[in-house]
Amino acid sequence: MNKMEIYRYVGSNGVIDSPIKLPMDYTLRYRLIADEGKELVNGDTAATVIDVDVDDVDKWIEQEAPRRNGR
Repeated sequence: MNKMEIYRYVGSNGVIDSPIKLPMDYTLRYRLIADEGKELVNGDTAATVIDVDVDDVDKWIEQEAPRRNGR
């Protein structure tokens, strides 16, 4: 699993998540990316890529993805 820092900026026009750190207030988050052939799992939720709060990173585990027929 790869873990990438994402910076969340909140402005008057909405929210922007970016890997670029700007000189303004932000909330640190992480983008979790599953390795090839794997998926990220947290309870009943599975994903190959997901953005999560810092406190939630340890709730996700990486496991083998189920095999898909045909493709």
